[in-house]
Amino acid sequence: MFNNINIITQGSEGTLETSLVTNESLSPTVLKAQEGVAYELRALDSQLAPQQVLVSRNGSNLELRFDEFATADTPVDAVIEGYYDLPQPLH
Repeated sequence: MFNNINIITQGSEGTLETSLVTNESLSPTVLKAQEGVAYELRALDSQLAPQQVLVSRNGSNLELRFDEFATADTPVDAVIEGYYDLPQPLH
């Protein structure tokens, strides 16, 4: 089980959006991919990046799993829809 995670969407002018991902949610947090932004992951309790993140591609979507023991079969915690449709996804 993971602590609550903020996905912070950063643009050239600063923070554009913050989305909370909780370990109690029954469905994944969904964000729409945006061109020219960076996504920052930060644990709510420590304000640090999570120790482990399993990232996978599913079609044009970027899927994130935050559980320490996550596998490809673990339910998805967050999805950035259309991430791989962007002209130049940031890595």
